[in-house]
Amino acid sequence: MESKLHLPNNFVKDGCGVVLVRADGSKQIGMGHLYRAYLLSNMFRDKLGMRAKLIMRNGLAAEKFLGDRDIDTIPVPESITINE
Repeated sequence: MESKLHLPNNFVKDGCGVVLVRADGSKQIGMGHLYRAYLLSNMFRDKLGMRAKLIMRNGLAAEKFLGDRDIDTIPVPESITINE
C-alpha cells in the first residue's frame, strides 16, 4: 500500500522549500530513527522537490551509518538537552 502525503496547496512554492527533520542514532538506541529520517528526506526531495536537512547529534556510529548518503546534516551539540 502506497502512502500518500497530503499537504496544503500553498505548502510548496516552486520546489524551493526546506524541511528540517530531527532524529538521532547510536549504538545504544539503534539507527532506525536515522534510517526513517533519511527515507523521509528522500520523499520530500523526490516527490515535492524540497530539500531536507537532518538535525542530529553527531556520533561515530551515526556518521558511519549515513556515510555517503545524500543528506545535509545540522549537528546538535551533546550538551544540549531536550528542554533547550
